[in-house]
Amino acid sequence: MRIIKYVLSALAIILLGVVGLVYLAPEKVYSFLINMDRDRSGLVRKEIDLPGGLRYVYLEGGKGESLMLLHGFGLNKDNFVKTARYLTPHYRVIIPDHIGFGESSHPQGADYAPPAQAERIRAFAHALGIERLHLGGSSMGGQIALTYAARYPAEVASL
Repeated sequence: MRIIKYVLSALAIILLGVVGLVYLAPEKVYSFLINMDRDRSGLVRKEIDLPGGLRYVYLEGGKGESLMLLHGFGLNKDNFVKTARYLTPHYRVIIPDHIGFGESSHPQGADYAPPAQAERIRAFAHALGIERLHLGGSSMGGQIALTYAARYPAEVASL
C-alpha cells in the first residue's frame, strides 16, 4: 500500500511539473515538441537567400527524387512534419515556409497570389539545384502547386 502512495505521489509531482512548465514556458515546450517531431521525421531546418533579398526557411530530409510539400494559408512548414516521416525514406523532402508566412521573408507590398508564389517557389527550387520535382500541397499550397504545374509541366514529375 505504501508503494502505491509513493508511485501516485511521484506521478502527481511529475504531472504538476509538466503542467507548470507548459503554463510558464509554452513557447519552449512547443519548440521542444516540434523539434522532436522534426528529428523523428529526419528533417533539418535550413535557410537560403535568393537573389533580390528573399529568404526562404525550410525543412529538408531524406534521399531520392525531390518532393516539395506546400502548406496552406495560415499554416507553416511544420504542417507536414508528421507526414514527412513516411516520405523521407523514399524522397528528398523539402518543405518551405512560403514567402509571407512562418520564418521566411515578409516583404511589404508583395504579391502573395498563387501565380506570384509559384514563381518564387520555382526560383527557390532552382536555387536548391532542382530542375524537376514532385509537388504536393494542401489548400492554398495545392493551388500554388497546380499553378506551378500548369506553367512548367516539364519541371513537374508528379502532382
